[in-house]
Amino acid sequence: MKYLLSLLLLLSSVSFADNLLKDPEFKKPKDNWKVSKRAEYKKVVESYKKGVFHIAPNFSSSSQYLSLLTPVDLQVGQTYEFKFDLSATGEGAITLCYGAYGDENKSKKKKSSEKQKNENLGLKEVIAEFPADFETQSFIFTVEERKRSVDRQRSLRFFLGGFTGDFKIKNLSLTKSDKAAPTTKKKSKKDKEI
Repeated sequence: MKYLLSLLLLLSSVSFADNLLKDPEFKKPKDNWKVSKRAEYKKVVESYKKGVFHIAPNFSSSSQYLSLLTPVDLQVGQTYEFKFDLSATGEGAITLCYGAYGDENKSKKKKSSEKQKNENLGLKEVIAEFPADFETQSFIFTVEERKRSVDRQRSLRFFLGGFTGDFKIKNLSLTKSDKAAPTTKKKSKKDKEI
């Protein structure tokens, strides 16, 4: 019995250690997560309670105008699995991406002299069907090499601006994976910029 308990404790600590997200339970959201909002979303308030991120925009706009992000640097060519529990009721779509977008540390007073563009780096999934009760979502992706966003911080983000309603996530996990990433179609110019 003692050995079984030790083995279970070891296995649970190993799986937790594999999670590449700094704060998957939103314990220190101000240090590890950012909600990026354009002016029209300034009155929309997010919350982080008991390991759950919650936001309820009552209108939609461009998907990039409201997003939840966490900076994370991943290895080019490596395949990862991103999992989370989602509960949402509403209309529109949520876009999940990994890339370099440039607004992680944006200052209103300081403009960048660089002419870099947003760049998706391997994960871009649109979620348009939502479970009312928490349901696990899983996405496999392989990180692509940067081509035009050399100095920008890479991040994992939920673009929420195209969604109206009640959105909650919890139990986030980002781990290396041996699974094959799904093949993707050739990206259009618009896809590359999100």
